[in-house]
Amino acid sequence: APRHTSADTPTHTKSKGNIMVTNGQSATTVELTATPIPVALLSPSPLNRKCDDTDADIAELALTIAENGLINPISARPMDGGTYEIICGERRWRAFRLLERDTIPCFIKPLDDTQAQIERIVENYQRRDPSFMEQGEAVAALMELTDRDVSEVANRLGQSVSWVRRRAKLPNLIPAWREELAKDGTQYTAILASVSKMEEIAVLPAATQQILLD
Repeated sequence: APRHTSADTPTHTKSKGNIMVTNGQSATTVELTATPIPVALLSPSPLNRKCDDTDADIAELALTIAENGLINPISARPMDGGTYEIICGERRWRAFRLLERDTIPCFIKPLDDTQAQIERIVENYQRRDPSFMEQGEAVAALMELTDRDVSEVANRLGQSVSWVRRRAKLPNLIPAWREELAKDGTQYTAILASVSKMEEIAVLPAATQQILLD
């Protein structure tokens, strides 16, 4: 793939995004413009979940980017020494490295550790079709980061408060239930297809959950 050159000083691109800044009960949306950032100055966040994509997955993504361009810029926050920590978009960044591109369009967001982690969870949630358990895990993580502010979590995920309260129960499922529900061709298809049944099981004591599974 041809190398992508950049000027000494990054220039703004036409890609735009938004960042929500909260202050108590109020929220302000600030428009951002993507800026070409040197790929070498970016690094993954140690707080991000491990990227489990194979080299083949990244190569496939790189091919798509080479043919169609980057549709969505990545986002990062400035760190010491003029470097940047990736908030969202590690896969795209890895693809750009594979393509030996010099820069990648990036939304720069001056977020603290908590804000950055919230941003990661929300974007990962929005970029895929999460299972019931993944929904519950996202809710649980956001509840912890927002001091159990159910309204804020609901707003972040675009869901109702009651939906958040229900999904928050799911991480209480014991590991044995989670493993069983994750199996291909599980005999518990009816339960897996009904999140309300899973929520009912999740509120039971661990010993009762195990007896029910047995």
